[in-house]
Amino acid sequence: MKLWTFISAKLQSGQTVQLLVVVESRGSSPGRQGFKLALAADGSWIGTIGGGVMEHTMLEKAAELLREGAPHPVLVYQNHHPDATEHASGLNCMGNQRIAFVPLGGAELSILDRIIAAVEEGRRGYCNSARRA
Repeated sequence: MKLWTFISAKLQSGQTVQLLVVVESRGSSPGRQGFKLALAADGSWIGTIGGGVMEHTMLEKAAELLREGAPHPVLVYQNHHPDATEHASGLNCMGNQRIAFVPLGGAELSILDRIIAAVEEGRRGYCNSARRA
């Protein structure tokens, strides 16, 4: 819940936020599917996508995307094999993961309100930008 209220507060203050979500994790990897981290434009952040050097590198990537004002989600693949030549994370835990970087701004406040309400009420739900007929 703290993550969602953090994001909501930052958006209400006029900041942008990058939401990082581990969308896939295979083998031995520092972050598991569903781990989340939010970085605000002021440099404050909450959550984790696994910690360590990999998380630090991904925070730097998120800060770069915030500075650039990247308007669309970005998917980053991290290969945690010591002999990796592509997408090498610098770790040697022998797994891999995909991290989605999702830019959030004031337009997403109503979605955040619905997420927070659902969590508070213990309701299950899903995120979908299109309304069902």
